[in-house]
Amino acid sequence: MSSIPTPRRVEWAGPEGWTVWADEDGVHVRTARGESLEMPDVDRLLTLWHDARVAVQDDRTVPAPKPPTREEARAMFAEQREQHVARRAVRAVEREFTPDASAPF
Repeated sequence: MSSIPTPRRVEWAGPEGWTVWADEDGVHVRTARGESLEMPDVDRLLTLWHDARVAVQDDRTVPAPKPPTREEARAMFAEQREQHVARRAVRAVEREFTPDASAPF
């Protein structure tokens, strides 16, 4: 009695040199450079892609961060300047109370 062997895995050629294959663990993807995503990773990637696509279609815009307004930029600059002044003050106090290593006594 001869039986036809079951293939260990089945591969499909995708665009741009990508490969999709199925085996006992599920359906996976390999890029043209040889990097692979297993089935749970592919599921997460497709969910992310779907959510981004729906967001773009609903809002008709890309949900990208917007540059700060003039007031926000001023507030950020003022905060950075205050932090810089505070660091300089701490260094000045430390220099005042730290003995100089070159002092003869």
